[in-house]
Amino acid sequence: MRSRILLGACVLAACLASWCSPVQGSLVTTVVADYDVHRTAGAGPWNGGVVLRVGTVGSPNNDQRAFVHFDLTDLADPAANILDATFRVRFTGNEDQYGNAFLRQITSPWTAATVPFNQAVGAQIDGGFLPDPPVAGAYYEVDVTSVLQAWQTGGANPAEFHGFSIRGSEPFTLTFKDFHSQESGTGPQLVITQAQAPIPEPMTMLAVGMSVAGLGGYVRKRNVPSGRRRGWM
Repeated sequence: MRSRILLGACVLAACLASWCSPVQGSLVTTVVADYDVHRTAGAGPWNGGVVLRVGTVGSPNNDQRAFVHFDLTDLADPAANILDATFRVRFTGNEDQYGNAFLRQITSPWTAATVPFNQAVGAQIDGGFLPDPPVAGAYYEVDVTSVLQAWQTGGANPAEFHGFSIRGSEPFTLTFKDFHSQESGTGPQLVITQAQAPIPEPMTMLAVGMSVAGLGGYVRKRNVPSGRRRGWM
């Protein structure tokens, strides 16, 4: 009898653990817009529209910055806790001999048609994210977990998230770097891992019910007066 009680208790504990544990999943968010802007010539698209160029080609005024916006509508539920978030961008292999690339959070609304070179941004996120030398076709990543968690804590309003800006080693020359834009088919990505409250599966609920019923039955048996126990087995 004790073995059956122990088995029922173990099944119940396992089911409850499965029921109560948060479900984790990764989401690759959709790029709404990405654009590169020249300091003096204004918005592109430059380089056929399939490349995001940052940094300076020659003279100090011949530099560009890239801006990337993502759709966070699927993350608007405050219950979907963000565990980590990673910005990813693919390097084309085309670059100048010096410099690196740096990421900043954009802090005000913009569109591809109106974004200025001096679009408002926050502080630089970590250091340069490219190795020396970077590998053509490779994705390079920046941890932006704190940025996304702050956005979620602030109310998780998709309209209040404005994306990221990629910059080169300004104001130094011979520092340009080219990355794939969304038009290339392998544009920037925002990969987010989130935890949501689990929805019990029917079989889990059935197992919990059977375990509770079995344990309840034993408790009732234990409470029956001794003269009435015979025949219950």
